Amino acid sequence: RMGKSVGNAYTVSDVEKKGIEPLALRYLYLTAHYRDPLNFTWEALDGAQSALERLRSQVSNFSSQESGGGKGKVKEYRDKFTDALDNDLGTPQALAVVWDVVKSDISSVDKRKLILSFDEVLGLEVSKVPQVSKVPKEVRERVRQREELRKQEKWDEADKVRKEMLEMGYTIKDTDSGPQVKKLRVTSNK
Repeated sequence: RMGKSVGNAYTVSDVEKKGIEPLALRYLYLTAHYRDPLNFTWEALDGAQSALERLRSQVSNFSSQESGGGKGKVKEYRDKFTDALDNDLGTPQALAVVWDVVKSDISSVDKRKLILSFDEVLGLEVSKVPQVSKVPKEVRERVRQREELRKQEKWDEADKVRKEMLEMGYTIKDTDSGPQVKKLRVTSNK
């Protein structure tokens, strides 16, 4: 239970000050059934923000150009989503269906269409393009330097550059399409 007198009541402004968007709070709420208590922690909210970002990233990678195919599977997922909501507004199960679609073998265009239709109910703005914050010049230089070190197989030196970037407030993830730089969010143990 939250309350001002207990000192554990937070506002949307408090959430935004931590670098977490308000829709992550909605995502967190959707992970619990409305009749069940939800244990709010900053760690749980941070996890919800990460999950929302992953979902948006996945949706942005799904093609909207190719032709769809597996209509039977699409109907099956649509029915599962509807059944979850029809069963006493089972949003945790509905959210699980969304992730099942992401991991499914249906076409990319079908995944996109299906998830966007689910989002009309969930309201998570999954079509929102993941925001890439403007990376400062010195961070971009570190990324370039690290990539050169990795090409030369100087792994220890490359790890030192990664640590320097962490100290600057940025993390780097190596992907098939190249390094992805991301600004770290402000976290707290409150």
